[in-house]
Amino acid sequence: VQEAERLHGKLEQVPFLVTDNGSCFLARYFQKAIKDRFRHVRTRYRTPQQLGLLERFHQTLKREEVYWQLYEHPQDAREKLVAFRDRYNSIRPHWALAPAAGGDVLTPEDVYVKGRAITLPRWQGWAKAAKEKLDESMHQDAQLRQAA
Repeated sequence: VQEAERLHGKLEQVPFLVTDNGSCFLARYFQKAIKDRFRHVRTRYRTPQQLGLLERFHQTLKREEVYWQLYEHPQDAREKLVAFRDRYNSIRPHWALAPAAGGDVLTPEDVYVKGRAITLPRWQGWAKAAKEKLDESMHQDAQLRQAA
């Protein structure tokens, strides 16, 4: 939440937290911990591809950072992982983020912070449909809150 507010200013809506259906995410303790802080969205059962972007990030993190480092102590690991995240989001171009106007691929910061338009690859059509469904759901929630 702090990072989102740092990048975009005060959040207008409660952010959503997407998880799989692991027992830790279904537990009452977890639900109590996120209550009023996040809207919890769980992926459908037996659909690991719904967390594909996160899984892909973890694979990149391991291949480009973790396997190449010897961490001196836990704080050293935290600092190097923060540096990787910053590099991943603001320096490292992502081949799937092709600018709509053409040219070299962009970084996530270019797209999600600076608002540069991209052309979604064909294989990401499901992501567009999922975002539209989520936006519709959030719009309905906002209408219900206004009516209450």
